[in-house]
Amino acid sequence: QTALRLGLPVFAPSTLRDDEVQRKLASLMPDVICLAAYGALLPKEVLAMPRYGCLNVHASLLPRWRGAAPIERAILAGDVETGVCVMRMEEGLDTGPYCVCRTADVEDKPASELTDELAGLGSHALLTALVHVECGADDWTQQDEDAVTYAEKIERGELDLAPSDDKVLLVRKVQASSDAHPARTVIAKRSVTVLSARRIDNDVHAKGLVEDMEPGSVRFVEKRLFVAGSDGAVEILSLKPDGKQAMD
Repeated sequence: QTALRLGLPVFAPSTLRDDEVQRKLASLMPDVICLAAYGALLPKEVLAMPRYGCLNVHASLLPRWRGAAPIERAILAGDVETGVCVMRMEEGLDTGPYCVCRTADVEDKPASELTDELAGLGSHALLTALVHVECGADDWTQQDEDAVTYAEKIERGELDLAPSDDKVLLVRKVQASSDAHPARTVIAKRSVTVLSARRIDNDVHAKGLVEDMEPGSVRFVEKRLFVAGSDGAVEILSLKPDGKQAMD
């Protein structure tokens, strides 16, 4: 929307393999092409157009988490830190060198909050990279191929909660969830989306309330809701039953 207000051309991913669209893009004689959350590979014809290359804002600290779902995979893996890198695009999937990175602590931030934080960091990183490129001060770092990990897309139902999940995974699934990929489960024969959950390892009182729970069991006690995974229980803080509003 900002690009449109500024009168800058915006192209959808699905159109850039079209010869006519490529000719139109080439006629603009772009100095640089910028991409964020693009979700597709650029054709080599487009990659070769701008004299300063095609710059992509990628939501990870490359070479960790190349691919489609870097934020969710960082959360699920228990990464302490993540970030954004401004990368010069190549024909491969997120294989290009990077010149500016910014870091963020993952902590217990839900995916939506972490995404917003990284978007802010990424926009500033891109502006910095463009200034460096324009004045010839850009310094590109090649990715270490021995350190590469891939962030495969989140599959349908992948974040559903199950009795076989351990406590850590239950909470991480909820933390990594979103409207597109919700953390779903069934409680008392009702399908629900779990919006927020926490571990109770340091809550002595809560541990006493759930110490005899079996995997897959549910307990509502003292106005608190607990579900048990394979190695103990976690507390559900908010959820949304199907057809109802979200509730604590």
